Amino acid sequence: MSNIFKIFTLVIIILSNVKGYSNPNNNKVGNAGTYDPVPAVMHHIADSHEWHFFDYKDAKGHEHPVSIPLPVILYTNGHLDVFMSSSFNHGHSLVKKGNRVYELSHNKITEKNGLQVIDISITKNVTSMLF
Repeated sequence: MSNIFKIFTLVIIILSNVKGYSNPNNNKVGNAGTYDPVPAVMHHIADSHEWHFFDYKDAKGHEHPVSIPLPVILYTNGHLDVFMSSSFNHGHSLVKKGNRVYELSHNKITEKNGLQVIDISITKNVTSMLF
């Protein structure tokens, strides 16, 4: 565990000192205009319903994520709904199960009709503890 912390700390230090690093979110701190790596790093270590590896661009310039979908297990209004996270198409599609419509936004699953969702999915963090 300490090796992971050392590597993570080294990556943060390197990224915070890189000049000219592309910053799509324009996250800046202070007047110096230095890059703030925290949002990018948190995006990669945050819990997720898929195991994301990288994105690639096709010949037309469209980005496509490469990831392993993980099982989604939801208990909603007395119903147990089980499906793979790939059904969300990386957050671009809704998933309908009976009268329940699920949406994935910022790694959080909600039900479009306002029903309470209990998410007991096998997420990236759970999977990493198993191996």
